[in-house]
Amino acid sequence: MKAGHLPSFETLTGLTEDAFYGDDAYDTHYAQARYLCYYLQEQGKLVDFYRRFVRDHGKDPSGFRTLAAVLGTDDMAAFQRSWEAWVLTLTF
Repeated sequence: MKAGHLPSFETLTGLTEDAFYGDDAYDTHYAQARYLCYYLQEQGKLVDFYRRFVRDHGKDPSGFRTLAAVLGTDDMAAFQRSWEAWVLTLTF
């Protein structure tokens, strides 16, 4: 993340199963998806996202538009920058 090599959320959500799990960036894809879900959970939006994703899967199969709607933003690039800053504050 610090090196700026994460895909956009649009790219991430649009990956096929083979691309998500099969390429050399699997660890990065998994971590990015996991921390996005963690963020949604911490914001109280994960259940809403999941319900909308299931409901709207036919018209938004990647879930990207659903994600933007749940987050209440039209600027996902700006959201990703703020999300990355948030992730970097996490301690383990």
